[in-house]
Amino acid sequence: PFGQSDRSSRHSTTLAEFCRELKSGSELGYLTTQPLPEDSDGCPQAIAAPHVMRLLAGARRLRPQVLGKLAPVQYNIWLGRTSAGSTSGLHHDFHDNLY
Repeated sequence: PFGQSDRSSRHSTTLAEFCRELKSGSELGYLTTQPLPEDSDGCPQAIAAPHVMRLLAGARRLRPQVLGKLAPVQYNIWLGRTSAGSTSGLHHDFHDNLY
């Protein structure tokens, strides 16, 4: 069943290579996050991958005001497209997400 196994074909790529694939008209690519290193308790050792942290380096605050006192566990960048101008339906999870 969909989403219950990890048998998909996977390979490493750069964001630039992925964007070139999209620009060529391919609709087969899906870019997902990379696992962050965890400590002995299974907690992430960082809130984002190094390239995301570089993007956030100039941010005045890492916790948007709308989150109040909630502490973000992880920052990810999601990239997608749909012809209807809405969500693509490619990504689904049970986490609280801020879009």
